[in-house]
Amino acid sequence: MLTNGARHAYTISQKYLTSRKVTAVDASGNFDPREMSGYKLKELIWTDWRSEWEDRPRDPSSIRLIIMGRMIDDKVNLKGMNFPGK
Repeated sequence: MLTNGARHAYTISQKYLTSRKVTAVDASGNFDPREMSGYKLKELIWTDWRSEWEDRPRDPSSIRLIIMGRMIDDKVNLKGMNFPGK
């Protein structure tokens, strides 16, 4: 959701990450996008910023990601965020 309240789906598939040369695998070598850092996710969103969204931020660090009420830390992988129910 953007600051103006608009919502946009953002799907992260293995094909999407491969096309952007991003590796997201767990210790067993299985695809797991939660192995990405918060900053890497911000970079992906920033790189693929859509014109129908708001003005593009000046850089990825200007993006604030909040998932299930928790701000995503740039340095922590998404798996390490320990979301409820995961």
